[in-house]
Amino acid sequence: PEEYARLARFVMDQDVDVVELNLGCPNVWGKDGQKPIASYEPRMVENILELVRQGCNSSTFPNTRIAAKISPLPPSVLKEVAAAIAESGTVDIVTATNTQPNGFMWNGQKPAIDPGGGLAGVAGAALKPTAMGVVKQLCEFLPGNIDIIAAGGVETGQDVLDYLRLGLQVKAVQVVTAHANRGPQVFDEILAQFAAIKTQGQTART
Repeated sequence: PEEYARLARFVMDQDVDVVELNLGCPNVWGKDGQKPIASYEPRMVENILELVRQGCNSSTFPNTRIAAKISPLPPSVLKEVAAAIAESGTVDIVTATNTQPNGFMWNGQKPAIDPGGGLAGVAGAALKPTAMGVVKQLCEFLPGNIDIIAAGGVETGQDVLDYLRLGLQVKAVQVVTAHANRGPQVFDEILAQFAAIKTQGQTART
């Protein structure tokens, strides 16, 4: 928890607009097995956010917003974590979601990656339905003054629209896997598709 606070303060000292605390990481394996992922531990989330609040108070950094990125949590944990975030007074934005932990794929005769015996985070299109479910629940659990950034399988303009339709709190999306697979031109492609869909909708209403 102390590292989150130190790193957040370091980044905020650079005069940035937004600092994102990735509570869906670290997905780290040590000699004693898998280390805890912060967002699955509501008390750890409370501790992290309290330390960040103490070290990065709004009077010192009035122009910097703080985002908390969470994992695709099961319902009971999601409700607890959302309450911890809402009550912290620290977080302006929730990003949902980080990868689904401990997926597995073969690459020929070997696991697709080496660490963790091949267990790794699931992202991209496979994550979208789960991430959308989390975002939909967050629109109910979070107060209206906390915005949501949706993440998970955003590859097309339709994906953007699908997330935005979940609630007025959803203000933006993140694109990661599609960028890794298709390069930076993916942003122009997604925006062009989204604009075309919006234009078609306006024409149909007219």
